[in-house]
Amino acid sequence: MYLLVAVLTMLPSIFALLALLRGEPAADIGFGRRTVYAPGVLGLVLLAQQVRALRVPRGLELTPEGVRGVRGVVAHRAQLGCAC
Repeated sequence: MYLLVAVLTMLPSIFALLALLRGEPAADIGFGRRTVYAPGVLGLVLLAQQVRALRVPRGLELTPEGVRGVRGVVAHRAQLGCAC
């Protein structure tokens, strides 16, 4: 859901950049032409944060040995088959 918000936040900046590259005239309204890129930068920050959050779930730590839980370790033995 937040990935969609990040992409939607970048859309006005993407369209403005495409119009600029095509040589279309830009309206100079309000603070100027370049302020449309501010939401795009915010969208990039949101996208980077969400991609980073997808890498390692909250509560886990990535170490050279593998993924470890920071909430504690409980020893469990998995039993496969019949528990006779």
